[in-house]
Order: sequence, then structure tokens, then C-alpha cells
Amino acid sequence: MLNEKQEYRLYLTADYGDLLRRDNLTDCLSGLRPVLTVLARGFLENCRESGVRDPAALHRYTIAFLKVWLLGEAVSQLEDGTDDALREAATRPLLAEQLQAAADACLLRHLDEHEVRIKSGKFVANDHSLRLRFLLNKIHSWSDSLFYSYNEQSLNAIYFKAIVADALYQGPLTNLVLQLREGDEPFFGLQGNFGYSRHLCLLGIVALYLQRKPSFCQSTPIVMAHFSNYLKKPTRSKDKSERYKSVSALLQQADYRYDGHPLFSLHHLTPSCVKLAVNADWLRHYDLRLVSPDEPLPSGYCRFDDRQLRPDRT
Repeated sequence: MLNEKQEYRLYLTADYGDLLRRDNLTDCLSGLRPVLTVLARGFLENCRESGVRDPAALHRYTIAFLKVWLLGEAVSQLEDGTDDALREAATRPLLAEQLQAAADACLLRHLDEHEVRIKSGKFVANDHSLRLRFLLNKIHSWSDSLFYSYNEQSLNAIYFKAIVADALYQGPLTNLVLQLREGDEPFFGLQGNFGYSRHLCLLGIVALYLQRKPSFCQSTPIVMAHFSNYLKKPTRSKDKSERYKSVSALLQQADYRYDGHPLFSLHHLTPSCVKLAVNADWLRHYDLRLVSPDEPLPSGYCRFDDRQLRPDRT
């Protein structure tokens, strides 16, 4: 979400504000790394507010928090020192509150209540004990190492130390909106056979691109499930007649153009991750950027927030 502070709060509530698609969860928990990174960033802020400054303690408490969010009370079955970190963190009232919220909204409970079947190779988790074993195995594999060799799935791999490193790099959570200049042309100069709802989806993709892109770059790697969770759309569709409901199809449509050039440029790094660039001339002409909602709106400009960019239905 563009309002990452609200996103953090939603992940600590039942059903997560409809921010996790079932089809991504069943597909080996695809798209979970960005979720854990937001949780880590929010919890790190709470640690600092609670006076935690020691880097080692920040890492230990945050990793323990992520494991509680994944497993809830079943985290006690881990034999990796997590209990010690939890006891230390829980002596601070704000952190104890966040840990309890994570336990109440844990992923294991969500999977059970929604009867989500997780597939991993030939393994299918179709009851509580198998789901618990699956997540325990996942947590152990995620905890093994910060370093790993490249393979086709490595950009979507999850390691707790790497997640905390990402969280520290990205910094505190933000609350932003997409702002752009209005023009006389319909749909801000975009050409293509699409209606207003699809136009909002395209703006949503651009907003996430700007959110993830370093200021000095013109492209950024994006995991498809991240778009999918945000826009409430599948990353792919088996039914070609419904291809426009697919995020990947939205990115690959050559009809979406500005001044004769494609809106999006893609380079597939892995099956689930693309290096995405958005037409720089279009961004520049309409002055698309993310700003604080508290900034005064300049004359001739308009804004879109999460409520507008996320569709009401799947």
C-alpha cells in the first residue's frame, strides 16, 4: 500500500484487510517477502520508540516478532532462542502489545480458518498439523543463512536476516499518495482500449513502481505477487478470455502507450519477478510522483490514494 503505516496495522488484524490473495498463499506463500518487510519496518519503529538501540537486540526482537506473526503461540515449538528474545522484548509495554497483536493475527491461524492448501513441490498442507510442520520447516530454511547462491527463484527467497536488512535499508514506514498533472487528453494521454477501472489499475502499478524505485534508477525489480496482492488481481489466468484480470497481462499489453511508445518495459529476471520500467517521457510530462497527503495540492493537479487505486472487487 502507499499508506504503509495503515498496511502494517492491517497485517495485525484478522484477514489482513484483504491484502493477501488466496492464490498467492497457495502458491508456496508467494509474495510474502514484501509483507514481512513491512512488518519488520513497523516493528523496528516500535523498538526505537521503546528505547531499543542496540543493533543486535533490534535484529533479535524483530526476527522473533516475524516468527510470532507466522506461527502465533506455536512459535514455542522453535528451538532457536526465539523464546529468550520474546521474553526480553515483552518487558517493554509497546513491544508486548505488538507481539500479542501478531500472535492474534498469525498466518497459521489465517491458513486454518480459510482452509488454505499450501503447495510446495509434491507437498500439500491440508490440515493444521501439516500446515504447522510446513511453516516450521519454512522458518528453519529462512533462518539458515544470509547468503545464498543464485537460482531462478532466489529473488523471491526469504531469509529473516535479509528481511531485516531490507527493512533497515528502506527505513520507517511512510504514508504517500500518487500525484500527477491533469491534462486535456483522456486518461492522462494514455492510448489503449481500456476503461476507467483498468486505468486505475495501471496507475496503481505505476504507484508501486515509484514506491519501490530508487530515485537514481529508471527501473526496479518487482515481484508479480506484490502487484497481485495490492490490486486484488491474479498474476496470471488460465482462461485467456479473462486475461485482462491478470496483472501480468496488464503489464504486457502493447496497447497501453504514450506518444507511440509502450507504457511499460519489462525484463523477466525470474518467472515471478520482472525488472520494470515506466515510460519516462509520460512520467515527466504529467509530473507523476508520490507525495505526502498533507502537502497542498497544486492547481491543475489531482491525487489518487489506496482507496481509489485498489479495486473494490477481485
